[in-house]
Order: sequence, then structure tokens, then C-alpha cells
Amino acid sequence: MKTRWAAVLFALAASCGAADGQRSPPNPQADRLRADLRAANDKPIVARWNPAPCACPPFEVLVGATWVRADFVAADPEPLVAWQAYLAATPTEALPVPLQVEGRIERQLLRTSTGAYAVRVEVAAVLGPRPLEPSPTPTPGPAAP
Repeated sequence: MKTRWAAVLFALAASCGAADGQRSPPNPQADRLRADLRAANDKPIVARWNPAPCACPPFEVLVGATWVRADFVAADPEPLVAWQAYLAATPTEALPVPLQVEGRIERQLLRTSTGAYAVRVEVAAVLGPRPLEPSPTPTPGPAAP
């Protein structure tokens, strides 16, 4: 009889571990981002090229009132790769470069290598406003007397 009770207690203890039934602590930032993501695809996607000194994605999208790192993917990656090459030549003082993107923001939150939140964007096309070419360096005028 004792063996039977011991087996029942062991089974209960094994099935009700500390991880079961425990909820993760509240995370207002993630909750707000998830709520904003639900409405994000009802509006044009506002994005920007803003590379970081970490291994984070170089794009960001505006989700609600927050800029979130964005991993851009495309069925045809060639135009996206061309845009990335073009934008990579942007001088640091001209950052961030605003873009409008046609596509869809996935609702799942991702994490970057630094722990920041990120999203994945399925890009159909990169639209205007297109980044401006760097202005030519002004030529010096005559010296003032």
C-alpha cells in the first residue's frame, strides 16, 4: 500500500513541476508591441535604414509609436539586396534614411542578439520617398577681403 501511495505522490510531483502553471512575468513593452502589431498591417509600412553597431537588422519599422528592428525578407531578394547595398553607402550623418515599404509585418515578436525586440517584414517592394543622392560638395568661393 505504501508503494502505491509513493507512486501516486511521485506521479503528481512529476506532473506538477514548478514550470507548469507558472505564468511569465508581465511585460508591458511586449504587450504594447503585440497590440500595435495587430493594427500595423492596416497602414502603410514606414521604415528606415538605421544600422546598429551590433548584429541587429539594419532596418527599423514604425509599430505604433515605437521604432522596432526589422528583418526584411522577400520572395525575390534581388531588389532588396540592391537597396541594402545602396543604403549601406549612406554617410553616417545622413542616418536614418526614411523609406516606405509595401509588404506585411508578421505578428510574431523576435529578439535580436542584444535582446531588443524585432519583427520580420515580408517585403513586396521598397517605395518612396527614395533616399536622396548625396549633394555635391560645394566649391569654395572667392576669399572674403
